[in-house]
Amino acid sequence: MTASQAPDLGIVGLAPPRTIDVLAGGETLHISPAPISALGSMLREGKNIFAALNDGESLAEIFVDHTTALIDICAYGTGKTTAQISALPGDEFMVLLGAILEVNADFFTRRLRPAMESMIDRMTAAIGPQNSDHASTD
Repeated sequence: MTASQAPDLGIVGLAPPRTIDVLAGGETLHISPAPISALGSMLREGKNIFAALNDGESLAEIFVDHTTALIDICAYGTGKTTAQISALPGDEFMVLLGAILEVNADFFTRRLRPAMESMIDRMTAAIGPQNSDHASTD
């Protein structure tokens, strides 16, 4: 299905996906929302990181305890290999990670969530109200 053939989800006023250009490893990377094939993996990698942040771990503790997951998130978010991400200087890695998190959080809150909510509303409307044939025994 091409973009012109994409179904109309009935969502008005969606902001276009945001991109951020980052210089990393001697090249300019155009960071845009992760493809759906990478999104689940990124969220899975981030699950323990988000839990650690909620538990009050410092950023230093996050980097010590979750370095591999952070590298994996950057690899998924850029399409680069983990070896390429691991070779980046720390400052470039931090800027890259920040851009990936910012673009994907923005994409989720401004585009993906409204699209999902609209789809659920349309499915609910198509199914109609659900009647229960079970009598209450209160």
